[in-house]
Amino acid sequence: MVFNIALTATQLVSAGAIVPRDMLPSFYQSIGNLLPATYGTNGYFSMIYGGGNLAADIKALLWITGMTLLIALLIVAIAYLRERKKTSGCPNEKCLKKINPLRLTMYQ
Repeated sequence: MVFNIALTATQLVSAGAIVPRDMLPSFYQSIGNLLPATYGTNGYFSMIYGGGNLAADIKALLWITGMTLLIALLIVAIAYLRERKKTSGCPNEKCLKKINPLRLTMYQ
């Protein structure tokens, strides 16, 4: 939760919506290149005012979305494999209920 608040505040500063990116220190400009709000703001300004490179902003947003989904899938797969490894020694359903009573439906 605290991480999300800090990341949102950083995106607001580094995206260029509040202060133009040219006026930001290089530190915030480099962080802004990694965060999706920058590309969303640039795309919005390209649509509203014209100019800019909307296709490049969309590609960057799709790349960030794809990488985020890939990381999320890896985390879920690792958690699933760890949970499966824990319950692989259970000979029957009673043992499984003792180990993990709330997620019993996941293994049926």
